[in-house]
Amino acid sequence: MSELDDLREHLERYRAVTLQALDVVTDQDLGWRPGPDHFNLGQQFIHIAKSEDFQVQAYLHGDWDYERARFPERDLGVEEVRALLNETRERTLEALGELDEAGLGEPVDQGEGKPIQTLRWWLWLLVEHEVHHKAQIAVYLRQMGKTPPYFAVPLEEGARPDAEIQEEMGGF
Repeated sequence: MSELDDLREHLERYRAVTLQALDVVTDQDLGWRPGPDHFNLGQQFIHIAKSEDFQVQAYLHGDWDYERARFPERDLGVEEVRALLNETRERTLEALGELDEAGLGEPVDQGEGKPIQTLRWWLWLLVEHEVHHKAQIAVYLRQMGKTPPYFAVPLEEGARPDAEIQEEMGGF
């Protein structure tokens, strides 16, 4: 398996779990936030998609349009958020399909005074970014009294091997 294949597998697996988290919320839930200084639940999902779109266009195509990262002017519903996540991922996978392994070691220049990292570094950061916000979404769901999906792989609805192990061990 090539590194690009590995990267695609991670992106797709974590996106599947992110979409499973979206499956447990309603349009009304998307406005929930744990405090006034926090993204609301919908913004967490939208931020994942918007940041990915911005980063892929910037690092792979040199298009540094920061407007791409802004939130929409109106609240989106669950199905609109799902479409945004799916459409963004399609563009990402298409862009990754245009790369070769040698390109991963190429430096990405963000401009004067900013550290230069490789394309590999930025693409793996993209995976980590989704993991970070997916974890925040899971915490939000818990605070809302909902059970988030299993964190690492998409499983059947309600399957939680971590909870099963905890129960077998008598809790923590």
